Amino acid sequence: MSSLPDYETLKSAITTCWDRSKSNNNWITFLDSIAKADNTSGAWEEENAEGTQDNNQELLTFIANTDLVEILSEADLHASDLLSTTADRLGVKSWQLSEYVELLKEELSLTSDQYIRYEKAEASTDSQSPEHQAPSSSSTPAPAAPAESLPPTTIDPAQLPQNNAEPKSQYLVPLLLAGIGILLLILIVVLSQKNEKAPQTRQASKPEIQEGKPSSSWTPEKPKREEPATQNSVYFQGIDLPITNKICNKKGSFCIYNLAKIVADEKGSAYYEFRELNKGKLTQINGNISIGKIERTNNMRNFTFEWEDDLRTTTPGFAATGYFRLDQDTDKSKPGILTRFVTTRSFGSKTPVGQENTSYLFPR
Repeated sequence: MSSLPDYETLKSAITTCWDRSKSNNNWITFLDSIAKADNTSGAWEEENAEGTQDNNQELLTFIANTDLVEILSEADLHASDLLSTTADRLGVKSWQLSEYVELLKEELSLTSDQYIRYEKAEASTDSQSPEHQAPSSSSTPAPAAPAESLPPTTIDPAQLPQNNAEPKSQYLVPLLLAGIGILLLILIVVLSQKNEKAPQTRQASKPEIQEGKPSSSWTPEKPKREEPATQNSVYFQGIDLPITNKICNKKGSFCIYNLAKIVADEKGSAYYEFRELNKGKLTQINGNISIGKIERTNNMRNFTFEWEDDLRTTTPGFAATGYFRLDQDTDKSKPGILTRFVTTRSFGSKTPVGQENTSYLFPR
């Protein structure tokens, strides 16, 4: 079973080897031009494991030997049946593979015309076949019979007396005026009913305004992000502070939401947000949290949580997945809930596999 190549490395290999200046070198033509080789997948992984020099062409040959090149050839990935099967073979989840490929398409600025596959047109010879030729004059329907051949009972409208149309025009104008009068009457009734109800509505809403703030200083309440419905808290043995449904670091740049609820229910999902501005550049990381494992010992529960970054909303180069645990620092001078985040799968160079990040969180 193979795994997804490093995102930045694959993107660099494609931009280096794909000559987009040629008019007929579209995306599909480029993928078809990548040569396959036997056992390239294993060789490429071993070279990268030993730290040897990376070769762009060998990386492209690696993806050509896997189902990943077929996924990259799909213009509408979600309509393809290869998504789930390819994700299983590559050892990732379907949503991870989908976000990986969509992000690559976006940064390569791929458009629909890049997915045109140039093939030889066969319609030119078919258009000259007898079946496609214009029908001959012999197949033209015969002209209609002359008027003399009509049955004697047929009436010619041109021969009708013209004075028959005059009574109709005399009744048409009064009917139109009557219809307009009825519509005006209905409109007046509807407007009068609305005017009668309007004072009652204003009268009923007046006490509500008086009970609140004065109308001169009242402003609408700003919308807030929906917080978890429950505000429960749970305690872990050995941790001084309670685990609530919102725990953040001191700066407020990193917060975890809904964690107390999934601990109490032992199911469900939580989410986290990270925002930090460094030298004028914003870094943001968003993702979901689920329960990976629960160890029970003498009525005690030890939780291991799994986290997954959202590739669509996470700054490129930082997306990864892994696990974390909650603990209390042995150094009493460092208050807060100690969290240890360990990376097990990386989608960018900013968060390598095996990296461990720690943070001190506090209930809010």
